[in-house]
Amino acid sequence: LQKNWNNQHLRIVDFFCGAGGLSLGFIQEGFTVALANDIEDVCIQTYKYNHPELPAQYVVQGDIRQIVDNIEEYIQGDIDVVIGGPPCQGFSEANRQRVIDDPRNKLYKYYLKAVEKITPKFVVMENVKGMLKVAHQVVEDYESLRINKNGKEYTYKVFYEVLNSQNFSVAQSRERLIYIAIRNDVMQDKNISPELIFEEIKNSCNNNIVYTLQSALDDIKPLEAPRVKNCNEIDSEITGKK
Repeated sequence: LQKNWNNQHLRIVDFFCGAGGLSLGFIQEGFTVALANDIEDVCIQTYKYNHPELPAQYVVQGDIRQIVDNIEEYIQGDIDVVIGGPPCQGFSEANRQRVIDDPRNKLYKYYLKAVEKITPKFVVMENVKGMLKVAHQVVEDYESLRINKNGKEYTYKVFYEVLNSQNFSVAQSRERLIYIAIRNDVMQDKNISPELIFEEIKNSCNNNIVYTLQSALDDIKPLEAPRVKNCNEIDSEITGKK
């Protein structure tokens, strides 16, 4: 596997990778991970546990600011998609002109810097619904990028939607704000746009079954309360062990 790893064509970089859930979705669609990064040791250990197929040198613990400033040490070659959910904390003060520039959002700014340095074909950024307050400022940030590389100037077009996991047949109502950005040359070559991709995503959900928590719990047998005093330490199947 390691021998063939760098021969794959579809490559992602996952910042703020956490336990590896976002990576998993891309891996299931045929992508390979060129770099997964998080600052928390527990996240890195969990990511490695969840993705034992990924060579350890591609899962890096560290501050995104140091990783991005030295990105050439971690990845080589073209990257198809940069993914991740940078923490954004400073969007509660809606009266400010550029809330997204709040110092508390420096990790988001470094995610944007990562996009600028890596210049991927696509970007998928995930965040909480509350970030809608500054969504137009995020759009401004992406669309103000002007990247000169290999004699060409690259720009990005970005669009966002709030998607709910229950529409994808997950037994949970969980809303997330998703941004998709596409590099200008890819948009032109493939005749696509972020808006069209979101339309395809939403249309693909039309016939999905909507499950509830009850659906997820159906196979769990009911338990009974113990009828005898002082039996808390008895491992009973009827009462669900101790």
